[in-house]
Amino acid sequence: MKIWNKAVVGAGLPMLLATAASAQSFNLVMTAAENPGATNSSLADTTVETFNSLSVGDHTNYSSTIGQYNLLSVLGANQYGGAADSQNPNGSHYAVTSESSSLGRIPVTTLTFNSDIAYFGLWWSAGDPQNVLTFFNGTTQVAQFTTATLVNLLPSTYKANPTPGTYHGTDGGEKFAFLNFYGVDGTTFTSVKFSNLGSSGFENDNNTVRQAAFGADPNDTGTTLPGIPVEEVLSTNGVQSIITNPNNFQANVDVSLSPAPEPGVSALLALGGLGGAWMLRRRAVKA
Repeated sequence: MKIWNKAVVGAGLPMLLATAASAQSFNLVMTAAENPGATNSSLADTTVETFNSLSVGDHTNYSSTIGQYNLLSVLGANQYGGAADSQNPNGSHYAVTSESSSLGRIPVTTLTFNSDIAYFGLWWSAGDPQNVLTFFNGTTQVAQFTTATLVNLLPSTYKANPTPGTYHGTDGGEKFAFLNFYGVDGTTFTSVKFSNLGSSGFENDNNTVRQAAFGADPNDTGTTLPGIPVEEVLSTNGVQSIITNPNNFQANVDVSLSPAPEPGVSALLALGGLGGAWMLRRRAVKA
């Protein structure tokens, strides 16, 4: 019997490139984002980095409660990011990765977790098709995701900044969503790399982690992963097989379909398939 090392990835990210540097196997299941307007994970017992304790500007080797960021650029709340909270009703500080001098000129940020984790989430704000996340287990690259078509996959209900106050409803041409990445059946992540393919920015906030896998925490509710399952990719030594029918998923968790926001699960599945190459659309640099 073949034993798969499995990871479940949240957020309807429509392009997935999984590679394995050693003779390891991985199983990744894509799920849709949290509900429109959500800026935090619905998972219980998580630890969150809000960036609110940091000053606006660039930081080196920032030791957070969730891990260490080697390079980090922090901006104040504006139309492109900064989730609101009780202390910051008009939005808070947020992180950005970009080659642009107006956005910190930090092209790559690596977050090395304080311990192996089975869950990672982030608020993806002002989403554009050039943002990239790469996950590692030790020195092994587990998977790489780019948001090239997520901007099309998520329905219009995700458009515009959802935070209350000053910036509510601004940046109406871009989408804002909380993204979830789940490790199951023993899979854990040790680091994640944020990067960007062009001159735009990879805005994110409320980086969220948990050591316990879904279902292992006594406060987890229900038996289904939060989000809508879209696609499963099995990868062994870099060779992938793709499953787009949730009835055939091999993940040892309940990923049953539940009501999805428009355009619905069937459309998500159709849009979520891997392609040979994705067209990248550039947008204006955010000031």
